[in-house]
Amino acid sequence: MAGIPIAVRKGWPAATIGLCLATLIALAGLQFQWTGQLSRAQEESLLLGLENSVAQFEREILRELSYLLSLFRSLGWPSADGLPPHLQTAMRRWVRTSRYSPLLRRALVYSHSGSLLVELSPDGSRAEVSERETGLGAVRERLDAYAESAPLRTEREAPWRLFPSAGVVCRRLFPGPEQSAERVLEAAAAGGSYLVLDLDWSFALSSALPELVARFFSDADGEPLYRLTIVNRRSGTVLYKSDESIDRQSLELADFRRPLRVVRPTGLQRPGPPPRSLEFRRLRETGRGGQAPARGGQPGLTRQPPLVGRDRSIVRVDGAPVDLEVVAWHVSGSLDAVVSAQRTRSLALGFGVLLILGGAVALLVVSASRSSHLAKMQMDFVAGVSHELRTPVSVICSAGENLADGIVAGGGQTRKYGELIRDQGRRLSAMIEQALQFAALRSSERSIQLEKVDVEAAVREAVNQARAAIDQAGFSVDVSSSSGLPPVVADPGGVQQILANLLSNAVKYGRPGRWVRVSARQRTPQDDEVWIEVADGGSGIPAGERDRIFDPFFRGEVAGSGSIQGSGLGLKLARDLAVGMGARLSFRSKPGQGTVFALRLPVASQS
Repeated sequence: MAGIPIAVRKGWPAATIGLCLATLIALAGLQFQWTGQLSRAQEESLLLGLENSVAQFEREILRELSYLLSLFRSLGWPSADGLPPHLQTAMRRWVRTSRYSPLLRRALVYSHSGSLLVELSPDGSRAEVSERETGLGAVRERLDAYAESAPLRTEREAPWRLFPSAGVVCRRLFPGPEQSAERVLEAAAAGGSYLVLDLDWSFALSSALPELVARFFSDADGEPLYRLTIVNRRSGTVLYKSDESIDRQSLELADFRRPLRVVRPTGLQRPGPPPRSLEFRRLRETGRGGQAPARGGQPGLTRQPPLVGRDRSIVRVDGAPVDLEVVAWHVSGSLDAVVSAQRTRSLALGFGVLLILGGAVALLVVSASRSSHLAKMQMDFVAGVSHELRTPVSVICSAGENLADGIVAGGGQTRKYGELIRDQGRRLSAMIEQALQFAALRSSERSIQLEKVDVEAAVREAVNQARAAIDQAGFSVDVSSSSGLPPVVADPGGVQQILANLLSNAVKYGRPGRWVRVSARQRTPQDDEVWIEVADGGSGIPAGERDRIFDPFFRGEVAGSGSIQGSGLGLKLARDLAVGMGARLSFRSKPGQGTVFALRLPVASQS
């Protein structure tokens, strides 16, 4: 049962990381799903916004056209000058109140009974012109045919007629309520007169439509969001396009298309819902296909009503059928590209946040694991130091009791006890000094004084201080140094401490060979470092422990199995002191061939 807690303690970081990783993967999957749903909702929102923009675009065109037709609807019968009495008033009101007043180029009055053709310009000028000057011969023939085939008795029965080829809108004139009955009968017998509104289509295409497109298909900063074109589906003619780069291939890849609900053809047709609209999507999702159901007619056939304005006036298209369609693209290329790019950015941002979160969790887990491991090593250090302190303290106490009780007699015994107390006291002092040095280095309280140091003298002094321990352990020591070694820059006390720790470790772990070799050399005369190497003939450092020998409180397997004394701080202190002096401490080891530690000290400059 004692092994179970240890296994759990060793395995909990991996289990925690696995659980966190599974949670992050689940969150990533949910985010991918949510982002997909958000993209679909965003696409529908963009389509809905585009449909709303098209509807506003249509309503604005219809409003202006209806306003124009309503102004010129009830004008009365032409007077002696050939013009209706209220025509000039309607013209002035249109010029004064409409933001698209240049759309109306002139008004013409045609009498069926004769060849009178009177023109009124927006500035109020009046003139009589001939058919050849206006190019309205075909329009006049159609008006004459209407007058002869379908005589009208009331003004409400008279529709506005649009002649797309001539660019005019016509309507029959009726006598006003102030006219006498005889005048009404005379007008009916004469076949009536017609008001012809000559529209400037070039202004509509170059000014009016671009202004409407900029108003309804741009963002709050005025930047265009969509490219737009208007096509006559019957003839395939492109009537307007907001961008010259639009071609027939672009029409096939449009984001949105539907019939333009401003001027509609009469009769039956099979337009069906547009391929990209919310209406088409709903029909497709409900399984009803791509054709709208007809009311009281054949499936898929829709009877399009003529244009109906605010004042209920009606325009009938005369001549070739006009089937207008509005087609739109997003300026980025397509709505799919916009939504896909937004989704990619959202996924990248979300996954980046999850990655950072995963890294933070991993760091927390690793930090907790290292803290747990460090706490365990500190407990092992406390236990080891306690064990190490127990032996010298017990020996000193026992020797002191023997001396106090008078058991020791004679100078030889007293000297022996004195040496025992001295050696154990030094051992105790060394352990306390290591602990204090480690604490000082960790708190940055120890100051390092750099100065020029004679390498040969430093090596001799360190060996002489460790000679007693080396001889007592039964080791032989070999000291060698190259001649003429230059001085180095180091802390003299730090160099002594490093060499003392290295010699102590060589004695502790070099028992199979029982020899220690210390050498100081400079590899080449131009080398800027002096190498001090401490070698032993021990069993070497196992490969699995080489990355940890400089960790605090770490003691290898050989130390535990061989009951080797120590606290696990010697090599840590040696490396920290070397780094603090600007030196380097390294090692090389082979199993069964011992270990060599090398302290590389920088050479002092000549100045």
